[in-house]
Amino acid sequence: LLQLPHDKTHMTKNLLEKESINFLDRMSEHGYLMDCILSVIHPELFLAARLSMEQTQLGAYNAAPRHWPTCFTAMALVVNRLTPAHTDQGTGKRWFDILTSAGRHKEAILRTPDLGYMFNYGPGSVIALCGAEVTHEVGMWNGFDRICLVNLMKRSMLCPSRGIFIDRMSSSRIQQYTEVMGSDFAASVYPNIFNTM
Repeated sequence: LLQLPHDKTHMTKNLLEKESINFLDRMSEHGYLMDCILSVIHPELFLAARLSMEQTQLGAYNAAPRHWPTCFTAMALVVNRLTPAHTDQGTGKRWFDILTSAGRHKEAILRTPDLGYMFNYGPGSVIALCGAEVTHEVGMWNGFDRICLVNLMKRSMLCPSRGIFIDRMSSSRIQQYTEVMGSDFAASVYPNIFNTM
């Protein structure tokens, strides 16, 4: 099947349903791994996302945000679909999306036509890319079911109106993140800043 840009996507019915909460709980290990990857490849985005998630969970009027398994603000499942060349909408230009390939297929290729690169994208592959800037696509695959779990950030969740800035971070902003993450973690991410504070 080919999903085109004008095709409708389907949103989760209701994150408050028991099945949805159970799904989110089962995704916690995957979410933790994606958070760890993001903390290494883009510490500023990781810290901003964690702060945003902390704010969301503290102000939550229902259980769903407290069960959200990752600092990424959105997840999408792409199942048995050809993915035409596209860029991701609603994310920041310098932000990483993390794509995880799963399923029973034997092989697949993720292409970045603008850059001219091809990546093996078999089950177990994890690829991070700036989805808003890098055009990417997945064509035919060999074998059975192919699943892609996309973890991404939405600008509406990480924006200046929420007091969160990602491109530049001052020492005072990093100090605020330290309160959320703990000083040991923040010092390991920003050793030069914390050595001078």
